[in-house]
Amino acid sequence: MAQYVKQGDIFGRIGSNIGQGLAEQIPKEVERNRLSTGLKELNQRRNLSPQEYFTGALGIPGVMDRPQVLQSLENLSRQRAVIDSIKQQQQDMNRQLRSPQETQRQPEISSPTSATTIQGVQSALNPYIPPSGQEVENMARQLVANEPYIYPNIEAARQAVNNKIAADVNQSNSRIAKRDLEQSVQTKAENELTKEIQRLGVQIPGRALSRLESEAIERVRKGELTEKDAAKEYGEKAEAKSRDYSKIRGWGGIDLITNKPKDLFSAIKSIRKNNPDLRDRRDLAEEMIGETLISPELAHAQMLPVSENNKLHEILRSLPNIERKVEKVAGLPGLAGMGVSPTSKKSKDETRKIAPELLKAMGTTGSPLAIKYELDKKGYDGSEWTNYLADHRGELTGDQYSELGFTQKSFMALLNDLWFKYFMEAQ
Repeated sequence: MAQYVKQGDIFGRIGSNIGQGLAEQIPKEVERNRLSTGLKELNQRRNLSPQEYFTGALGIPGVMDRPQVLQSLENLSRQRAVIDSIKQQQQDMNRQLRSPQETQRQPEISSPTSATTIQGVQSALNPYIPPSGQEVENMARQLVANEPYIYPNIEAARQAVNNKIAADVNQSNSRIAKRDLEQSVQTKAENELTKEIQRLGVQIPGRALSRLESEAIERVRKGELTEKDAAKEYGEKAEAKSRDYSKIRGWGGIDLITNKPKDLFSAIKSIRKNNPDLRDRRDLAEEMIGETLISPELAHAQMLPVSENNKLHEILRSLPNIERKVEKVAGLPGLAGMGVSPTSKKSKDETRKIAPELLKAMGTTGSPLAIKYELDKKGYDGSEWTNYLADHRGELTGDQYSELGFTQKSFMALLNDLWFKYFMEAQ
């Protein structure tokens, strides 16, 4: 009897083969993905030593099963260490070879006082020094190692390094030449102005003259004036200031009270208007102290009046007067023992109470001695005010703090102050 073998379903056989293939393929894909992800994450980590890099690679799933990958990673870790080392050496060398003008941060200044800039001076004192032959060779090798696509051979790298050195040398020389030119311009401007001042017979304090010179040189440096034009313009300014100083000297000291009060006050107002710079006004106040024999407080009150600061003026004007008592000084007979007490407890306490508000209102432009003068007029303790300022020195400008050093014990100053006060109140 014949037997028939049943033919298998062709689609069933195909399905079985596909299932078996997928069962083998999917785990391999998963393993490859894990390997790829692990290597990417490892390469993103920086500053790893060769040992840390290689140890991290061993922990990636699938690496241990692939000897070729393991060998490649070992070689890669060595190459990476060499490249990182070369890059670090290049950075260190660049810092050492960088010119001083690039490494030293220059202080910022709003208004140069001379034509020679700080950068020019630094360029002259610290010129660029080219690297030695061995340093050049090391720099070239580093370029080849770091940027092989840009510098395919050592000769190209050497040429690039030499070009950079030549450019740095030229830049350093240009800065030095510019500084020499600046120095020449400044010297010529100073000489021209000095000759003009001598010709005009100007007599002003050295500080005031120095400020004029600085301003003139700055305008020459900016190209706004030639040296001769600057000498003419600032010579005239110096002459105008000299006339103001001459007026103060002409008022007299012992004979100050022989001046007509109205004319004297008008002259003081005119001088203030001619000299808006507070530094000039402080110089003029010092001239008044020495020439007219008035107190430092009154001199500063005239040249830097509190009325020019609205807030400060309002505070002082609103203060109530404190009556001073006439007291008998023990041990002195008759009128010699009589005097007005300026240092009562109430005067001190009230002065201390108002001092913080006055200090804030004074700002950077007010005069401590002018405020002291106004406080004394109202019966407050001016010395207590200046003591408070000395305790808060950090909140004062240099000019304000220097005012606290003035003293005046002249009997003539007392008389002249009383004369001034009498006629000012009569105005």
